[in-house]
Amino acid sequence: MGHDTTKESEDTAIRRVRGVVVSGLALSALTVALLAFTSAEDRGQGQPSPGSSAGRQAEPVADATSDRPVSSQPRPMSDEQLALLPQADTFTEIPDAPRDPEPRQIPDGTVAHPTRTVAAYTTPGGDPVAAVPSAQPIGIEPARAQVDTWLPVLERRTDWVMVALPSRPNNSVAWLHLGSGITLAVTPYLVTVDRAHYSLTLHQYGREVGRWASVPRTRPHPKGARS
Repeated sequence: MGHDTTKESEDTAIRRVRGVVVSGLALSALTVALLAFTSAEDRGQGQPSPGSSAGRQAEPVADATSDRPVSSQPRPMSDEQLALLPQADTFTEIPDAPRDPEPRQIPDGTVAHPTRTVAAYTTPGGDPVAAVPSAQPIGIEPARAQVDTWLPVLERRTDWVMVALPSRPNNSVAWLHLGSGITLAVTPYLVTVDRAHYSLTLHQYGREVGRWASVPRTRPHPKGARS
């Protein structure tokens, strides 16, 4: 796929989100939901959660071709080993997490929700790299809240899905095993960020339903805030 090579087109190109898809928030509360997307400066698109009634079970996704065999089962992990893994949330950094190999490809709207804390892996059947909790913190103390974790699915291989992690560094991804308490759904929402003109646009079913100005970071945030 070709891309415009101008600087502006590079800045405005749609990128796959590296943020949490927040569950159960109405569009009128979009400003609250955006707190969950601000943990990386170049997280270009995301989907507010489908919620309890808007989502549907994801249709089967074609497996990605690979020359390597894909293990059907994750490596066994005890609760003690899971507790030792770094937590992937909007306030953490997972330096050993893989990077998205195709950050400009638009997701199809499939999202994944862990119903409990689960291990995330570097590859299907590979080494565990993080623990993904079922809920994510948003906001700033003392008004911080917990919302359901919904992560964009970027690729699927049989019973594994590659998801965008909510944590830093930018473009971090990991693999979740679908037999480990993962619920899939599809959302019609898409958020795009124009970094050249500092604007954010919300689409529903491909139609623009809202646009807001965004403010670049110019000074340190209060303790607990993230850019």
